[in-house]
Amino acid sequence: MRARRGQFARDRPVRGSEQDHREVPRDPGDVGGHDDHRGRVPREVPLQAEEIASPEKRRNRRVPDAQFYHVAAFSVGREETSGRGVPGYHHPFRRPGRGAGREPRYVPRRLRRARLADRRRGHSSSGSARSRRVRARTRPTRAGGGAGGDRERTDFCEVTALVSGSPEKARRVADEYGVESVLDYDEFEAGEGTEDFDAVYVAGPNALHLDYARTAADHGKHVLCEKPIEVSADRAREMARACEEAGVTLMVAYRPQVEPAMRRLREMVRDGVLGDPVQFHGWFSGHILRQGGPDQWRLDPEMAGGGALMDVGVYPLNAVRFLLDANPVAVRATTSTPDETFEGVDEHVAFQLEFPEGATASCTASYRAQADDRLRLVGTEGQATLEPAFNSEIHPTLAVERGDERVEYTGPYVNEVREEFDYFAHCALTDATPEPDGRDSVADMEAVEAVYESAETGRRVEVGDVDV
Repeated sequence: MRARRGQFARDRPVRGSEQDHREVPRDPGDVGGHDDHRGRVPREVPLQAEEIASPEKRRNRRVPDAQFYHVAAFSVGREETSGRGVPGYHHPFRRPGRGAGREPRYVPRRLRRARLADRRRGHSSSGSARSRRVRARTRPTRAGGGAGGDRERTDFCEVTALVSGSPEKARRVADEYGVESVLDYDEFEAGEGTEDFDAVYVAGPNALHLDYARTAADHGKHVLCEKPIEVSADRAREMARACEEAGVTLMVAYRPQVEPAMRRLREMVRDGVLGDPVQFHGWFSGHILRQGGPDQWRLDPEMAGGGALMDVGVYPLNAVRFLLDANPVAVRATTSTPDETFEGVDEHVAFQLEFPEGATASCTASYRAQADDRLRLVGTEGQATLEPAFNSEIHPTLAVERGDERVEYTGPYVNEVREEFDYFAHCALTDATPEPDGRDSVADMEAVEAVYESAETGRRVEVGDVDV
């Protein structure tokens, strides 16, 4: 992909900065002080729609120069849950009779990592779903013939190389969309064709993220890695350190963080509009078997590292950390897998997070339930609901209530994938630290491991400080 150097569209205030702080009326004619959102004086004036919408009017897509940024995209196994339309796709480690000879529901981390080391190098796929997803992700804009053909690009990025286990299929996609280069995994690892791209988008099975990200870093290429960053906190740390030592940018692709309504809610929390945060409720569910059947890597514990929690449960987990700008200190969790199709991974998960200032978060995720995703944040002075919270195909609505007042905000529609790619390119080109970076994603994995430990032991599990 290509990116042009310039100011990214969304506002990314520095954590702890004063740029969003504004004076808060305590009573008519009196203006109170302000600090951070903790201890902030509650607003006593009506909540206006403009108050919610105003920050998202600060959008700027000016491009000072015409420098482009190239990104290679992987075709690693099946990124989409559906295998339909992917001729010849096969699950790399499919074993006959999923119910026979499988591991316990949750594999101890030390054993899981040992088995991963044995399997990782042997992974291959004849499918090119990664190529299909690249097309969907970069559809926003096309450059005409003067730019060298029918190339799909965002404002800042353009696909210029595909890395695939099926070069023939990837070549057909490349020819159709004007992608310049196609590499197989051996060529990528050997450093061939690296002049064709500046960064690598890593997707596919979670357990393979580290290997490809580390190879990209060794070649001096920036890394945009799909969520979750890896299957364990230790492997997440390895990736973060590899990119830091190589001096390249590492960002993990959590789409909801670029959604204007989600960002506005974060600003409202910081500004104390809802008072002190008290409770967060987040849920994300759907029917994964209706999207692709049982033969998919997301249901393989070695490749996925878990089930509903690792795939969809990380969305509310990451969202509450993003909104509160804090990490949990303790976790309680339960999981269940009543359908034997999901044996080896969690079919349903429910967990509660405790935060330093007393706020709690209750989250659920499911691989076999009515499709639904939303979040609610309750504070001492009001509450906000975002629905849908994590589905990029539907324009979300942010509803804010304080007393008898209720205001709804939809904000501008954005293509979340396009936004995250542009933001990533902006950070790589300007040496800015992205959100979420490697350290932030290690914190996610620390919490994920605590959830699984609590589910296995039935005990409350404390989460330590993040160490990268």
